[in-house]
Amino acid sequence: MNNEEKIEHAKGLLREWKATHHEEYCNFTDWMHDREGPGFIAVFNHAKAFMPQFETAVLLHLKDDSSNDVGHLEKMLVEGGMENHLLTGLNTPHIPGNIFLPMLAWMFYGRSFECMVEYGEDLIRNPKTNFLIRLGAKHHIKWIIKSSIALKGRTEEDWANFVEEQREMGSEPNVTAKTIAKLKTASEEIREFVKPAGKKGAPGRAARRRPLTELLPNGDNYLFDCIDNHVKIRNSGKDFAMLFIVLNEGQALARTNIVEFHSALSERYKDNPGIPIPTPRSIQEGHKSYMELTEYKGNKIRMFERPEYISEYNDIREKLSVADYMFAD
Repeated sequence: MNNEEKIEHAKGLLREWKATHHEEYCNFTDWMHDREGPGFIAVFNHAKAFMPQFETAVLLHLKDDSSNDVGHLEKMLVEGGMENHLLTGLNTPHIPGNIFLPMLAWMFYGRSFECMVEYGEDLIRNPKTNFLIRLGAKHHIKWIIKSSIALKGRTEEDWANFVEEQREMGSEPNVTAKTIAKLKTASEEIREFVKPAGKKGAPGRAARRRPLTELLPNGDNYLFDCIDNHVKIRNSGKDFAMLFIVLNEGQALARTNIVEFHSALSERYKDNPGIPIPTPRSIQEGHKSYMELTEYKGNKIRMFERPEYISEYNDIREKLSVADYMFAD
């Protein structure tokens, strides 16, 4: 197997483990989200047990006020054989104290990146935190966000949704928002979206969110009535993700993203309490899950194309007569 095939194989094993060890996985994620940081300490202890010199390198990095990059720490682990060490842990699940399976499952399928960023933002907000630790946390947040995008584990949209989620809970993730706003790959809409409320662009200059009627340029009353009836009974994050995929794959949807699609749905159904609109994040997570590549009968296909999902996709496509509303963007 080549490297990509090894990764896909490992992800398959982890997905299966997560499905059959739900309680163990949940206990691990609860551990990692503890604000006292016991989960991170345990992971770090495993890393330094594997490579004792790693502890010294990390401590020196934290004390170095001119350091603004963690690439050398990552390189140290890679060159030291961390990949093989993780694979060994993956293949020896019954060794006492083995945290590799829940840790890797969390990294691939949990809120791992978000949790690390939240922890960093908490350290920065805490006035009792040493300045150098706060400075290091800032650099780590930037590195985590950029790495997650480079690894295709998260998108700019995901991080914009994360900022919105944090603000809804009363926290202002300053470093995260500024990092996203400076990403060359972020759209103007996303950059505007993550700005603090007091710093939004002047009226008329801010990115305008289009209503559903504009996102479906060739739509008519029949199509919109069908969508209305569909979402009355199918309104989970995954349901809206599948609707987005059906409309997008059928080329009925103008070029857009989950954030704008969510905004259009929220606006259309804001006065209809019978149609609860899920968060952008839940739709994004459903979309990511459906679009993930998987192997079926020797071929690479997207998850929604598997037999257990494709019938739902086809049913919605036929019910909405999507082929009649194709749009050349």
